[in-house]
Amino acid sequence: MWCQHMLARPWRIVSPNSIPWKHYNKKFEFSVVSYNILSQLLLENNKYLYRGIKEEYLQTDRINRIISELDQYDSDIVCLQEFDYQNRDLFTSYFGKKGFDNVYQRKPHLPYLEKDDGCFMMYRRSKFRLVRNESIGLYREGEVYLDKPNCAQIALFECSDGSQLCVANTHLLYNPRRGDIKLAQLSLILHHIQQLVNPRRKCGGVPVVFCGDFNSCPSSPIYNLMKYGKLQYSEYTPDKISGQKAPKKTPQDLPGLWDSSKLGYHEHGLVERSAAELALCRETHRGLTQVLAYSHRHITS
Repeated sequence: MWCQHMLARPWRIVSPNSIPWKHYNKKFEFSVVSYNILSQLLLENNKYLYRGIKEEYLQTDRINRIISELDQYDSDIVCLQEFDYQNRDLFTSYFGKKGFDNVYQRKPHLPYLEKDDGCFMMYRRSKFRLVRNESIGLYREGEVYLDKPNCAQIALFECSDGSQLCVANTHLLYNPRRGDIKLAQLSLILHHIQQLVNPRRKCGGVPVVFCGDFNSCPSSPIYNLMKYGKLQYSEYTPDKISGQKAPKKTPQDLPGLWDSSKLGYHEHGLVERSAAELALCRETHRGLTQVLAYSHRHITS
């Protein structure tokens, strides 16, 4: 039996008028939940982080509370981060009876790390048909900016009204001082999204909902890249990229961000664009150098 108590949460109501794209389809509405549910293994290995939390909330049966809460939200799409692989059968059985299918992406396995979680996405069968699913490991052996075992998943759906929708889900690196890695991870995901929904790199395309735990703060450089589609990254050091509160002691030799020759736009992230291309996609994108930019205008996070 699932726990029937749902935590009281403050909600911010967003008007449909605030939706950033012009092609809002009022005839097809759907709801989305994104939730970092905290891996039980990570919790057990880092209990010092949760000293002020009641022990009853840290036990393994807390997954029942999570299921109960998600059940009461009754959303059409659910994106979870830090989802333990061992819970997939439980979720598949319970929510499958309620009309949901799911896709899962496990974090890349590295011998020196004890992790067994990843990104999990559920979707209501009556509203969505999965057309394509891409599982992305954000680890690249030998790449200094892609050396962490994070992951992402991108799903392309055909909606019940015949339209298409892309939903992405990720969990970026936590470390507040390594915004350079987060930016590389994010650019790689955005590149995959763009290739999936708009391979010819023109403006517009399929609407995208980008969910996840970005380990970043509103108005941070990473947030602004998502919001405005560009970032003059040479202006920042890695500890300033995510907007998180960095440790008090910052190394004096903290390096600046990479240059394009080290990262390689085409290999790991967004395609480098000419001033003409940027001007076509965004009116304010003119004469920029050392900029990460993407042209997909129908993205929300």
